[in-house]
Amino acid sequence: SQPDGVQFSRPDGTRAWIGLRLPEAWQRDRVDHLRTLSAADIALLRGLKTERWTASCQRAAKWLDWARLHLSLGQTASTGQEGLPALDRRLRSMEVNRLTSLRGLSRLEALVSLEVFPEKEFDAGALERMARLRRFIFYGRRLVGVQTLGKLPELEILRLDPWETP
Repeated sequence: SQPDGVQFSRPDGTRAWIGLRLPEAWQRDRVDHLRTLSAADIALLRGLKTERWTASCQRAAKWLDWARLHLSLGQTASTGQEGLPALDRRLRSMEVNRLTSLRGLSRLEALVSLEVFPEKEFDAGALERMARLRRFIFYGRRLVGVQTLGKLPELEILRLDPWETP
């Protein structure tokens, strides 16, 4: 693993990103490789980690293979600055950390795996239409609507960790 992500070697000897970690705002010495990738290379990504949904993320969105992508969005070290962006409904795996709002999460009905570390409380009622959700991990202070978790037919892994934010 490199600071910017993980690459693999193709049969022709060239390298391609399979997992990409975008630089944080204060990391001026790192490159946002997502800006430079072709549509074909963006489609190869299986993991994308970013603090914020940047202009390069927005540009890449139309080429991402959402059904195979794991998206990690936000940060755990400090208070979030943004809410959940509009994401493709085909997204199957996501981790969201300390975003100011999770409005729109219920649209992501294809999610199979979800980790949530909300800035404040989280209403599990947002998961109600996620019939395919198999793995739900919650780190946080307050979870409401827990009865919804018992109604998710595919839920196999459930982890509820109390976490006090400063």
